[in-house]
Amino acid sequence: MATFAGSLLNAILQLKAELFSIGFVVVDEQSSTAPPKEGEMSGRAVKEAEVTAAQNELIKFATQHNFPVWFVETYTNVISRDLRPTRADLRELAPKNLCVVPKTDINAFSSSNLFDELWNAKIDTIVLLGYEVNCCMRMTAVGGDPGPMIKGNPSGKPLQRGAATIGFLVLTCQQVLRGLTLKGETSMAVWMNERNVRFYANL
Repeated sequence: MATFAGSLLNAILQLKAELFSIGFVVVDEQSSTAPPKEGEMSGRAVKEAEVTAAQNELIKFATQHNFPVWFVETYTNVISRDLRPTRADLRELAPKNLCVVPKTDINAFSSSNLFDELWNAKIDTIVLLGYEVNCCMRMTAVGGDPGPMIKGNPSGKPLQRGAATIGFLVLTCQQVLRGLTLKGETSMAVWMNERNVRFYANL
């Protein structure tokens, strides 16, 4: 269940009016898979398409209201440093001056210069969207045990810090977080109640 009632978009405009400095951070939306044709949509594909549409609407909103946008992209090969670009439809909707931040681990704050980018832009609040809700998104949002965790047991690795534990306010909603269970059901964010996270009921 969302921790904040109402619309994420309305909340962003309200915080902007209150002089919060807001940036949009897109994590690992690097799929190049073409959408299925009409009539060929499985239940899983329908859910994925709904997330894609919501994310596109959110980035279009960011561009229309002149918010800065960062695309965080995972290296496919750490040695050659090849990047898979963020999906083309999202790039087309983003502002022309967006910044691409490469990362090499699941947590954008522990494996990239994202913190420096946001700090230099004087951002205090981030709108977070992307893939995967309880892996890269969780670690980037709130940090914690980088895993893998087996049946809830700690991995023994050092705990990491995410946006909310560094001091950023994190805004998001389930509709813009990509992730499905093995059964094809929506994977609900387990970190929605963490401190400095405002998880809204809808886009």
